Amino acid sequence: MVAEGTFREDLYYRINVIHLEVPPLRERREDIIPLSHEFLTRFSIINDKNIVQIDHEVYTLFFSYAWPGNIRELENVIERGVVLATGDTLVRSDLPSSLLGTSGIQTQTSQQPSLLSARDNAEKQFIEQELSRHRLSYG
Repeated sequence: MVAEGTFREDLYYRINVIHLEVPPLRERREDIIPLSHEFLTRFSIINDKNIVQIDHEVYTLFFSYAWPGNIRELENVIERGVVLATGDTLVRSDLPSSLLGTSGIQTQTSQQPSLLSARDNAEKQFIEQELSRHRLSYG
């Protein structure tokens, strides 16, 4: 970018003190489990959910996936899974179909929650939690 004139040369030399090479996630498969746990914990807290583990089948998919979006993609997959999860374990049906398709596993549409049903479930949980928090009952 400096050569093209789209980035200031003086700024480049100011920030280019230490050069770090970070290989992509597909070359660091040993990082998938600790990163997944970190993201699971973070998004469970943020979304006020009690998801405590990731199913072994999910890890199998994670290890066979190429992760073209690197760690950011893994983070997004975990966040989506936490939002859609209905139990205390992140399972295959909580994952995006794009991830499932690339691993050669076919999914049935009836097993995948629709965006509308996921939103309705999240909304219902939120309302129930708020009613409980304020010691109100419903139904």
